[in-house]
Amino acid sequence: MLFFQITNVFNHGGKYLMKEQQNLPTKNKKKWLLPSIIATFIVIVTVSSIVIYNLPSNLRDRQLALAEKYMSELNYEAAILAYKAAIEIDPKCEDAYIDLVDLYIAMEAYDEAAKLINDAENILESDILIDKNEQLQVLLSPNNYVEETTGYNGWSVTDNGTYYYIDGVMQKGLISIDGDDYYFDDSTGVLQIDTTIEIDNVKYTCGNDGKLQIIKEKHVVWYIWYGNDIYGNLTSWVELRNKYDSFGHVVSTTYYEQDGTQKETINYEYDDEGKTTTEIAYDVNGNVIRAYEYDRNNNFVTVRNSITGNIKNEIKYDDNGQMVEYISYSYDSTQQALLFEEHTYYSHEADKDISNFVQYDSNGTLLDSRVYETYYNSNKVKIKEISYHNDNLSFWREFIYDENNNLIKTNEYNENNVLNSSSENFYDDNGNIIKTITNSGDGNKRAEGISTYDSDNNKTSETGYREDGSLSYYKEWHYE
Repeated sequence: MLFFQITNVFNHGGKYLMKEQQNLPTKNKKKWLLPSIIATFIVIVTVSSIVIYNLPSNLRDRQLALAEKYMSELNYEAAILAYKAAIEIDPKCEDAYIDLVDLYIAMEAYDEAAKLINDAENILESDILIDKNEQLQVLLSPNNYVEETTGYNGWSVTDNGTYYYIDGVMQKGLISIDGDDYYFDDSTGVLQIDTTIEIDNVKYTCGNDGKLQIIKEKHVVWYIWYGNDIYGNLTSWVELRNKYDSFGHVVSTTYYEQDGTQKETINYEYDDEGKTTTEIAYDVNGNVIRAYEYDRNNNFVTVRNSITGNIKNEIKYDDNGQMVEYISYSYDSTQQALLFEEHTYYSHEADKDISNFVQYDSNGTLLDSRVYETYYNSNKVKIKEISYHNDNLSFWREFIYDENNNLIKTNEYNENNVLNSSSENFYDDNGNIIKTITNSGDGNKRAEGISTYDSDNNKTSETGYREDGSLSYYKEWHYE
């Protein structure tokens, strides 16, 4: 087209010059010829420049350059007009569509972006715009995510969380991505971060990037506790050894006398969710001395004596998994006649928990009643406890913390608001309590506890002393 236009100008100009030359005297022809040629050349160059300048491709590119300039100046409205002008000049300009869609999304003008993509799909084929449309569908959904986006693969980050898609399907549960494991909520598909989870009875930490790491817990395999009276005589002894399965559940606990003689062994079994199903105690000869079965029915658990058939405990939960009632039944030595039953009712509020304990005899007569109220601050840190006995104030405690939320002091007051006792905790650099001192209300030292820890901050020992420095008790933990 350009060649045709230039040729036309040249041909018409040449004919005109020839005609004019024929009408000139011979001596003037040479003088007029050179300027005429120069003028004709200028006309040709000028016309060519105008034609080239106004070529559609150049007009489009100038609009794209203008849009980039406006974007750099953060003048988004002007940039939108420039991108639209580029598309009007060249309806198949993929770059203009892509850049304008990106701008609309950045401005959260999702409807405009969707309309533009729809217009583009009727004119050109673009894999990039298809991907943009998949991302846009995620942003347009009511809950900021969609279960399926046709063909989309990859991550999607929204205000509600992070999601991952494979062939357009939102992933849920345990997923391996590029060699790393991630866990997406089974219901919403949101990536789990900065939390701990349990999958098939194995515990994991979810990092701030969502990557899973198995929690390798140390287990107490050997525990000793003994107590002395004020004369230094041994008054109690507890020694036990635990065995664990591969999921970290205690499968057996064996108790020993001070001389190392075995007393009894308790074996535990679990269901697929890691919940206890049976608990059976054997003597040293392997005879069953106690046996309990755990029957689970939705939010209700019954612990039954397998030998007598009597119910030992009943536990009720709400739909959020929080305990709302715990019932305990006590029998005589034959395990046949009911002596009394105890009910503890739990209620939970935003800033406090309430437990209501009542005890009845076998005839249903009320024997005892106690209420415990626990109060929390906005960070769900316990700040006060109040105890009532038969509807009368029994005592109350206040809890005091340092700037790291370490409990540093507990004060207990009687029903007349007189200080009964106080205890102070002292910590090491790792936040472990290494010493606790208990004082009477008048400030005199009553007792002291000293604790030690291993390199993994697991407690290894705790020693209790009386006010005169004599040994009160000793505890020892061993791990593997």
